[in-house]
Amino acid sequence: LKKKKKKKNLDQLKFNDPIIHIEHGIGRYQGLTKIETASIESEYLVILYAEQDKLYVPISHLHLISPYFGITEENTPLHKLGDNVWNKEKKKINKNLYDHAACLLDVYAKRSSQNGFSFQINEKKYQCFCKEFPFKTTLDQDEAIRCVLNDMKKSIPMDRLICGDVGFGKTEVAIRAAFISVLNYKQVIVLVPTTLLAQQHFNNFKKRFHNWSVKIDFLSRFRNAKEQENILKKIQNGDIKILIGTHKVLLKK
Repeated sequence: LKKKKKKKNLDQLKFNDPIIHIEHGIGRYQGLTKIETASIESEYLVILYAEQDKLYVPISHLHLISPYFGITEENTPLHKLGDNVWNKEKKKINKNLYDHAACLLDVYAKRSSQNGFSFQINEKKYQCFCKEFPFKTTLDQDEAIRCVLNDMKKSIPMDRLICGDVGFGKTEVAIRAAFISVLNYKQVIVLVPTTLLAQQHFNNFKKRFHNWSVKIDFLSRFRNAKEQENILKKIQNGDIKILIGTHKVLLKK
């Protein structure tokens, strides 16, 4: 595996690093130099382009420069000063960004116009469930949980992403949302990327719900055909309230 490269600022540039000038495209950083014009000495950043052409950028124009973050910085192709390739590439990128933004706006407009389910929270049962959590929640967890529950109370579909590093408590946020869903007579699917996580989350959910009569199961390639068929029947008749699984939960009907 290649080591992930850290993003660098302009003050971290090394000689020959690829950089981008917003008007001229990709070149290579050649350091700083001083040039005297009209008896005034000024400092310039030097950029090397294709065919050994050089561009001298005044320090006052550094806002036009940004580091290049491509995958293969060593073999980055350089643009040629004076041609129209860079402008064509910028126009193409701008059009793609515009199309993508328009698509997102359309998606969000459709979501906003749809009716969702407004979940009701039984505070007594919810607080009882929360007290069973063996750890003290962090401030970030509390904020994430509050936001998720507020979204669930609304009558529009929730659209929220919870981000956090491994071990930062994302699962507990999902568990509490699942608890509220089950109290509102809804079934829950927890989609995970690997079979290992399916088993791990199944164990975590079972442990958290051990005082509550909530049927939880998981679906992955480790379940044989008969088990999968039985699980699907229990989902259809409502016996299973929370199903944890890989993409198999999307393929089965």
